[in-house]
Amino acid sequence: PLTSLRLVETQLGASSPALLSPLPSSSSLRVLSLRSNQLNADSAAILAGPFSEPHWPKLSELDLSQNSLGAEGARSIAESLAGGRLCCLTALSLGENRLREGGATALAEALLQTRALHALSLPS
Repeated sequence: PLTSLRLVETQLGASSPALLSPLPSSSSLRVLSLRSNQLNADSAAILAGPFSEPHWPKLSELDLSQNSLGAEGARSIAESLAGGRLCCLTALSLGENRLREGGATALAEALLQTRALHALSLPS
């Protein structure tokens, strides 16, 4: 079964967030990396959709670094964290996403709701 999916620098792009919705749902997926794909807040919202259902119940590592998620994108991810929909996530990378204060605050508040997350990477 598929346990790791790394689509790094594949130019998914902010203009085509619908490309993200058919990402394979997999009960065995543990690692998802979409680093450096020009993703934006709309992309993050689409990605957060599958988190709301048990598509990836074992996802432990999520790398969305080097995109353009912004504060709104961070809020979408934070809502999934706070809601317990990413209950197995132990490592989250969101560096170089222009999260600003609003995004960082949303993530900080979500961290109070999750116990599994051990590593949060937010370098600028």
